[in-house]
Amino acid sequence: MCLRPAVAYGPRGKYIAGMVFAGGLIIRNRGIRTFRLFEDGLHTSWVHSEDIAGAAVFLLDKEEAVGKVFNISDDTPVYSSDVLKKLELYGIEVKVKGKYHKNLADSLIRILAKTPDSVDMFINRRIQKVWDKIVIKYNLEPALQPSFTHHLLLFFSRDYVISNMRIKNLGYDLRNPDFFRGFDEIADWYR
Repeated sequence: MCLRPAVAYGPRGKYIAGMVFAGGLIIRNRGIRTFRLFEDGLHTSWVHSEDIAGAAVFLLDKEEAVGKVFNISDDTPVYSSDVLKKLELYGIEVKVKGKYHKNLADSLIRILAKTPDSVDMFINRRIQKVWDKIVIKYNLEPALQPSFTHHLLLFFSRDYVISNMRIKNLGYDLRNPDFFRGFDEIADWYR
């Protein structure tokens, strides 16, 4: 069988969700107290790491799951602006500037996605310097290594909403069915 998780978040998450938390700390520690964003944006499914592990264990005992593919996601796809509003957890005021313009964003993402790898390296050196100072200042576990890759920008060029109905129809109950509650509960781990 094959499990296809949505965008994963959870304690010690290092990738997209982890970058939201690291980004909040970086923004706050750079003295930025207000963050402006466009309302809505891309619509994406997320899943808590507990549900990825829970689904895998659950499916091991299901004979009818053999040979099938299962999407693993929570029940509440969210807009990118909803995720960015989580910066408020760090005392950053989030202000909505207007509506998200998909065509304009797509064009900008496609241009930025063609930048050379040397740009990523430059940006990552800058991010790492700031992050190292934050880890020392707040005595953090340095497990999270925030980084940027222009290839990831293509991920932000379309919606990624997936259905979890196949696994739910087999009887799996999500431990974290709601992105907003699950994400807020793990935020303390990063603060």
